[in-house]
Amino acid sequence: MNLSAAYRLALVIAAAAVVTPAQARTHRCAKKPTYAQQLQGLGRRIDDDTGRLPREPHIEALAEDYHVPITAIEDLRAKGKGWGDITLRLSFAEALSAKDRAHFDTVSDALDEINRRSLAPGAALAKEYRLNRNHILDRSERSRAAMARLNPSVAKNLPN
Repeated sequence: MNLSAAYRLALVIAAAAVVTPAQARTHRCAKKPTYAQQLQGLGRRIDDDTGRLPREPHIEALAEDYHVPITAIEDLRAKGKGWGDITLRLSFAEALSAKDRAHFDTVSDALDEINRRSLAPGAALAKEYRLNRNHILDRSERSRAAMARLNPSVAKNLPN
């Protein structure tokens, strides 16, 4: 193979490896889920991990973890909210309470505001109150792991 043929082969290989900007954007977008998708996925994982738990220990553990009255969680369950939605609401309420102590002295006050306005935990709520999205995801994930440890069949699959 002479130099010219090797050079042409290298150009063909390099051209085949080039990705257009549109392809690069599509590829990046496909890999990284939106915040709403992250919340939905986390909510589903919480429901999957905790769905078979006895109700009372789970309610008590969430109430203790987020410093809210048991009745607040029981009310959400009575309205048909799943464990994932409840955990996300509590994480948002905790972040809101920490961010705006002047209006929301406690997590319960912030949770009441979220429930009163029928706000779903999501990007719009985080944006409206300028909440740290990563903190909410991390807090919900820690709570998920703590609740899952109450379920022996799930706890064996969790990291220590």
